[in-house]
Amino acid sequence: MRRRIIRFLLPFLVLSHAFGQSGPTLVGLSYSLPSSAAFAPGQIMTLQVTGLKTVLTSPVRASQTPLPTVLAGISLTLNQTTRLGVASVPIPLIAIQQTNQCDSSAASADCMVTSITGQIPFEMSVVPLSGSPQTAITISENGTTSKGFAVNPTVSNIHVLTGCGSIIGPCVTHADGSLVTASTPAQPGEVVVIYAYGLGQSNPAVPTGHPTPTPAPVVTDHIFLRFDFSPNAGPKFPSANPLQPPVNLPEFAGLTPGEVGLYQINVKLPATFPAVQPCATPSAFWSVLSNLTIDISDNYGSYDAAPICVQPPQ
Repeated sequence: MRRRIIRFLLPFLVLSHAFGQSGPTLVGLSYSLPSSAAFAPGQIMTLQVTGLKTVLTSPVRASQTPLPTVLAGISLTLNQTTRLGVASVPIPLIAIQQTNQCDSSAASADCMVTSITGQIPFEMSVVPLSGSPQTAITISENGTTSKGFAVNPTVSNIHVLTGCGSIIGPCVTHADGSLVTASTPAQPGEVVVIYAYGLGQSNPAVPTGHPTPTPAPVVTDHIFLRFDFSPNAGPKFPSANPLQPPVNLPEFAGLTPGEVGLYQINVKLPATFPAVQPCATPSAFWSVLSNLTIDISDNYGSYDAAPICVQPPQ
């Protein structure tokens, strides 16, 4: 129960004032500012970097698995400092692309923001609810290595994928792999599949940079669901014990076979829906873009949501 997901670069957060600094400089991340970066083992992430000398004529993507640790002469390394010393693990890379931030159309290294997408190693050490080892990522370009940029290891960092194909919105599919949309809403009692990053370790473990085998490993974290039938509802932090009712459990939560670092959460919808407004085409003032938001959380405070369209009761 899955469809082939087209890999894409994650949303950018770029700090323009970082331009002009010498050497590789981390200016943005997939989900947060650099000062608050939190990554889970196995998570797919994108770093935005300035100060590189490389100018690409086109994006560079990994062409095989296991994923390479060097693309276009660029590499990333995860370093963790413990009492026993520094443990360094290379980060497998998925893609590198550049954006010209200058007014001129001329390609100049000073104008380029380089987006580097890779997978945080499953080997990253995390101490739940306590002090994990001091952790940093370094950026290397043709043998020249940057200073370390601090990141925060976390058990999980749930992020529902958005922008599957040409559809803007969460990557949620029907059993046949087609996207759940306003024109093809989910039905009562059906199982929908939510695709996400950052759900952490799995059992059995999958080597970093390798595609997920079959049968699919399950996540070791506990995943909880809540159904919010409010129109256009956003993610809600679970303010109460996630084990307290009303709570729902997924039919399956684990890695997606054939993909690298991609997770899926199979969710059985309620057999009946309350009276909800139908999803409509956006208007100038108000429209219902979603009438069910599936909140996803775990024991460690990580959460996100998948707002979707469901068929109103007839």
